[in-house]
Amino acid sequence: MKNLILVCAAILSFAAPAPTISAHAFDRTIEDVREDAEGGDAQSQYDLGVYYQEGQILPRSYFEAAKWYQRAADQGYAEAYNNLGVLYQNGLGVRRDAAKAAENYRLAAEAGNDMGQANLGGMYLGGMGIEQDYALALEWSQKAAEQGQPLALHNLGYMHQEGLGIPKDTQAAFGYYKQAAEAGYAQSQFNLAVLFHYGTGVDQSFEEAAVWYEKAAEKGVPAAKNNLGVLYRNGTGVPADHVKAFELYDEAANLGYALAWQNVAAAYLNGTGVDKDLGAAFRAYTEGAKLGLAEAQYRLGEMYSLGNGVRQDKRRAATWYKKAAAQNHASAKNDLAALYLNGDGIDQDIETAVKLFEEAAALDHVSAFYNLGIVWSNGYGVTANQHQARSWFLQAARAGHIAAQYEVGLKEAEAGNTDAAIEWYTKASENGHGNATYNLGVMYHFGSGVEQDLPKARAYYEKGLQAGHALSINNLGHMYMQGQGVEKDIGKAKELFLSIADSGNTQALYNLGHISETGLDGNQDFASALKWYEKAARLGNKDSQFRAAVFFYNGAGTEKNFVRALYWFKQAALQGHLEGIYNTGHMYDAGLGVPVDNQEAVKWFLKAAEQNYLLALVNLGVYYQNGSGVEQDHTKAFDYTKRAADLGHPQAMHNLGYFYESGVGTPVNFQGAKTWYEQAASTGNANSMLRLGWVYESDETATDHWIAAMKWYLLASQQGAEVPPERVNTVKQALTGPDIDLAYGMAEAYWVENFKAQACAGAACSFAPKLNLLKPIAQQGNAS
Repeated sequence: MKNLILVCAAILSFAAPAPTISAHAFDRTIEDVREDAEGGDAQSQYDLGVYYQEGQILPRSYFEAAKWYQRAADQGYAEAYNNLGVLYQNGLGVRRDAAKAAENYRLAAEAGNDMGQANLGGMYLGGMGIEQDYALALEWSQKAAEQGQPLALHNLGYMHQEGLGIPKDTQAAFGYYKQAAEAGYAQSQFNLAVLFHYGTGVDQSFEEAAVWYEKAAEKGVPAAKNNLGVLYRNGTGVPADHVKAFELYDEAANLGYALAWQNVAAAYLNGTGVDKDLGAAFRAYTEGAKLGLAEAQYRLGEMYSLGNGVRQDKRRAATWYKKAAAQNHASAKNDLAALYLNGDGIDQDIETAVKLFEEAAALDHVSAFYNLGIVWSNGYGVTANQHQARSWFLQAARAGHIAAQYEVGLKEAEAGNTDAAIEWYTKASENGHGNATYNLGVMYHFGSGVEQDLPKARAYYEKGLQAGHALSINNLGHMYMQGQGVEKDIGKAKELFLSIADSGNTQALYNLGHISETGLDGNQDFASALKWYEKAARLGNKDSQFRAAVFFYNGAGTEKNFVRALYWFKQAALQGHLEGIYNTGHMYDAGLGVPVDNQEAVKWFLKAAEQNYLLALVNLGVYYQNGSGVEQDHTKAFDYTKRAADLGHPQAMHNLGYFYESGVGTPVNFQGAKTWYEQAASTGNANSMLRLGWVYESDETATDHWIAAMKWYLLASQQGAEVPPERVNTVKQALTGPDIDLAYGMAEAYWVENFKAQACAGAACSFAPKLNLLKPIAQQGNAS
């Protein structure tokens, strides 16, 4: 049972009043007793005091009792000294005065009164109204015990049990308690029960414990009622009876016993022996908390924090946590620290949070170990230190903290310690930690640090499926969708994705969109795909945001809507989606869904360029070359264009060739121009072929530059470029017929090797540039 409290400490007794009446008092009327008392008879004065104290024969009046006890005491009446001491000790009819109580007990004790001796021993034992002195406590208690005084026997038992003034001796303690208990002394009956309960100084016996708890409970000892309730709850020493247990807790609680309120609250909280009632649990915790019980104060704070049985109120939770923490309650310190850390219900104070976590950890609070791991891992109030974090997580993990076991697994995985990671993930998984199970599945699925093992991955994902772990279910669905480690089954994959779609798993929503978009299930449906993508997009899935943007851009499954396309491109971009970043720039560049804004376009292209996104590099080269949206900067234009060219972009290769040819952002370099134009030309770029013709035509240093120029003009024409006739004529004039034939053959061979298969696509076609290659015939004159 949650929060069950069992009292295990012995009770120390002081000052039992036990007033007695002389035998001859019963032979006289009250008038006779009063007359004799007023006449100075000490016995009658004492008896009259008893009448007033007990309130049975005369109306109760502690004031009158004290007056008559004092008169009897003034005449040396021992019992009167004792009872007067009781009144002073408890403030009944007189001002509370422990010193006067002790003095009266002394007078009674020295006169041989066993009760006075017992009470004087108790005062020395507790240091009440007199300097604490275990030796004198022992001496006076022994004198009283020799007369069979139960209180003295009890206190001797307590002294032997705790080793106060004498060596600790639990067997001797048991003997003294047993004598007092058999004499009917309730507190000894309780303490004897505790010894039987725990097997202290005697063989453990729940049955005997129950017997003595019952006797003490019948005499109204609240702790005995509480502990007897625990035995009934657990069925130890008595038949299990939850209803009886609750009744006993309730009786003890209503006698003002704080620990019993805790058990009453727990019974209501769990519905054990009584109908579950969170409101009643809250009220019971409140009673215990008011009586200063730290555990009740903590539980009350917990209920306020969780809104369990009461309206959630973090501020009040903090108030009760503080009260319990002030009593060194470890869980209260830990939970209060969490409120300070998050500024939840109280002003955020990370320094205090860390201090409280450390105090709770010093009390071996396992969750505090874990929380200190979080503190050091994230650098909350301290400089982040992963070694320290791992140390705290490890301490918690070894104590069985499941989340800590998972965190240790993470730390080991990050450090590349695969075997250790698997060990801790496995422990956490066996304890029901969903993410640990999922991570094991991922490791075996993708061969992360281990040899890929798809059956193992599937087994872990299926374990996650049984626990309803969305990430595991999604990955299992992905295995069915791809046919990885299982027979490909799109229907099963779709079923798995649908099972977690309503829970907001965005990856499953994305996968459902992908199935509808691609028609993997035999039913391509763009409208349905867009529905799934938008649902995931609204939940923040950046891949789905990008796909939704593409659908609106292309009008797939919906009408074209550039405004919506821009919105989703930008949402994806804000989460770092690279294509989303570029396309946001593209929308501003092209004025789609928004007025043209070159500066905004450049901003997004620059973000994409940071990750070497090819089209962004190309566009930035153009923007810096033309000074569009940025200050013209040929050097930057050259740099961005070269980065794009190095990554293989045909137009960037062409542009870079032009930069080398024209000296834009770099010195003129015909060889560099040729190199990049040729790379662009190899991709079929007709303009690059045309520029190569011109570069070779102009470069008189190159061997056979006219033949090379003709070759590239022919290829440019074949690829659809308009070659200026004057360029062709200039080259023809520089070539012989065989040279032209050679250039033609070179061009045709290049075309066949690089472009014919693609150009003809299996049909008959040939190299047929639209250039006039005939040389003009020289005019012949007639002799005159």
